[in-house]
Amino acid sequence: MNIKITDSTMNECSDLQNICESWVDKVLIEGYEFESTYIYNCLTKGDLPPIPNASKSLYRLKSIYIKQTDELIGFTDLYFGYPTNDSAWISIFVIHEKFRNNGYAQEAIAILTEECKLIG
Repeated sequence: MNIKITDSTMNECSDLQNICESWVDKVLIEGYEFESTYIYNCLTKGDLPPIPNASKSLYRLKSIYIKQTDELIGFTDLYFGYPTNDSAWISIFVIHEKFRNNGYAQEAIAILTEECKLIG
């Protein structure tokens, strides 16, 4: 594996927000840009699914790094228990535009799949 995935921290907030802004097609696809506090809100409140009693304790924002250079290249999130109790929901997955088309997203999905299997 060429990447590693860690739990995101407040120290990464600015860099993760910059990665958000590298997604230039977001407005075309979703009709709006990221809020300037999107990552901060994810770290403090979570980007929770639209269900009653959604809990930040079941939410994880994850940072994606290139192992060799320790460069932050993307992020994703996981919410455990949605849409069913035995599943994990990914609401967002972004790789910075300059790192796309290198297979990093495929590696990240493989790592996340294994992590979810371990959690159950």
